[in-house]
Amino acid sequence: MSEQGVVAMSECLFRCNDIGKSFGEHPVLEHMNFALNAGEVVGLVGPSGCGKTTLLRLMAGLDAPSSGELSYRSANARRAYIFQESRLIPWLTVMQNLLFVTGKSAEGQVLAREALLAVDLAAYAGHYPDQLSGGMRRRVALARALAYGPEIFLMDEPFAGLDFPLRMQMIEFLNALFARKSMSVVFVSHDTRELVQLCDRVCIIGGTPATVRNVMTMMPKLGRKDAPGYLREMEDEMLRSMGP
Repeated sequence: MSEQGVVAMSECLFRCNDIGKSFGEHPVLEHMNFALNAGEVVGLVGPSGCGKTTLLRLMAGLDAPSSGELSYRSANARRAYIFQESRLIPWLTVMQNLLFVTGKSAEGQVLAREALLAVDLAAYAGHYPDQLSGGMRRRVALARALAYGPEIFLMDEPFAGLDFPLRMQMIEFLNALFARKSMSVVFVSHDTRELVQLCDRVCIIGGTPATVRNVMTMMPKLGRKDAPGYLREMEDEMLRSMGP
């Protein structure tokens, strides 16, 4: 039985069951199998163009698989998709961007305020996107997803385009947020440094068409910094699994 098959469906938010995807006569994904548990961060990594974003779009319901099945614990599971760009509405303030998702009811305003507090941006509710730094705009996009109240967060290289120091700040920020909120996340990245610090498990995708080559289970996050060489070792194993 595969690693994914060991997990009972009652413990999963969703499972990819032998998923395949073709565009015309060109297969992109085949026999794709893995699961996401409640409160877990699962990473997807592989060479550029291998189908990571295609798979994420299938999970989001933005496209349909050509074969196989996506099984959800809840038939109407709420999913929030966080893109590589912040995609904020430039003529709306930070708060208005969130209210665009939650609605302007009293409950919607409470959800929006709580989401801004969660990402430490309550003081910037009246600012416009072009008045914020790149990292702050990414946090607003995250707040917008939080305000929506999803069961599953789908993150497609959310740090793309950020310089190294800002990426490290965002990793630290997300790790703290994941711990506070017990979020269930599929996190797509090509940066092994992000994955070894943020994820509980990492699925390495490769081949033509692409499938899951390896699933790495990480040690608990609290112990990683106290294990000399562990993060480097895990990065090296990812790179080996991604090789030809």
